[in-house]
Amino acid sequence: MSKVDDVLNTALAVFGGVHYGYSVAVLGATMEQVRFEYSASPLWVSCVSSATLVGSIIGSPLSGRVASDWGLVPATIVGELSSLIGAVLWLWPG
Repeated sequence: MSKVDDVLNTALAVFGGVHYGYSVAVLGATMEQVRFEYSASPLWVSCVSSATLVGSIIGSPLSGRVASDWGLVPATIVGELSSLIGAVLWLWPG
């Protein structure tokens, strides 16, 4: 492995960790808003939170398949872009 590969692999791991931390922070921050905006019960808030986990459980095997077919870097870029688009749409006024 070259030095460039080492740097790219490290950067990829860092972005994955940042993405995970960001997702946890966003989920924690939005649960209070979901409860307030929709007058949601604690059970409903728990269901919304759990849906995120279920999505991760479903997405993990799919992302492994995509990474095998496309390669790790393109698969990570697609995943991060989809998260970025989701974040922008969440913040979009309307």
